[in-house]
Amino acid sequence: MLIAARAKTLTEDAIEQLLTLIRAGQWQPGELLPSENQLTQQFHVSRACVREALQAVAQTGMIELRAGRRARVQAPSARLLFDPAGMAGLLQPDSLIHLWQVRLAIEVAAARLAAELVDPAGLTQLETALADQAHAMEQGEVARYNEADLAFHQHLIEATWNPIFVELYAMIRRGIQASQTVTTRSLGMQRGVLGHSAILDAVRAKDAAGAEAAMRTHLGVSTMYLDALAQLPREGNGVASDTSTSD
Repeated sequence: MLIAARAKTLTEDAIEQLLTLIRAGQWQPGELLPSENQLTQQFHVSRACVREALQAVAQTGMIELRAGRRARVQAPSARLLFDPAGMAGLLQPDSLIHLWQVRLAIEVAAARLAAELVDPAGLTQLETALADQAHAMEQGEVARYNEADLAFHQHLIEATWNPIFVELYAMIRRGIQASQTVTTRSLGMQRGVLGHSAILDAVRAKDAAGAEAAMRTHLGVSTMYLDALAQLPREGNGVASDTSTSD
């Protein structure tokens, strides 16, 4: 599959500027960031882009967001050294491919086990998450879509009844959540809903092999996409990326 190089989105650019300025000490721990309006002027992007960027950076633990208040810089934590979301290159394609490779290793096996062990309550949770995700897609609500997407995968992991799977997923969950701004915007929403539907159908049917195959396809296509993207320059031709696929 030939994938054209793409330029960074305005949101990605704002995220990188925020991370760069925080790491450079522009704002010290405990200090408030400029207002959304001020950041909009400073980064030359829309207020919506600034909000998405702040939400993504908040997932790294580098800033704290509270409703109705300006973002505040958090004190450095040693935990960030072990958190994929704390990696300096998280938003780069090569870092994303590493994260998705780990997801494949964990979630393909978890899908098989979940199909064998899921109970009625677990099925209901998966169905609710998928319904929320589909509705968010129809309404174009990216933030709600991402929340439902993450919830579906979390419920699937919990359906294995394996505490080690749960702990392993917890280790990468923040990294996945922080990277959603990149993956959802770049890869779209429709394929994510279709992929989850296939996984849920197999789990509901107690088809372990089918669930494993559906998860491998769901994450595998995105992994190949990101792998190809990592081989290309992030900026250059100004050609828009193919947006027909999703996480």
